Amino acid sequence: MNIAEIESKLKDLKIKQAEQMKTKKDKRDTIALTAIREEMNKLKDEAAAVYKSKRK
Repeated sequence: MNIAEIESKLKDLKIKQAEQMKTKKDKRDTIALTAIREEMNKLKDEAAAVYKSKRK
């Protein structure tokens, strides 16, 4: 996956996360939020690896 695809997916996930945060804390879908965060962390790790490989 290239950087543009990763950044696009991260942007979409941030939008989904923001939508979840608009609701009150006790009414949020914690399972969905956890899934979003896990996916974001995975994509950030991928992006970091790509950026590091480009620096070398």
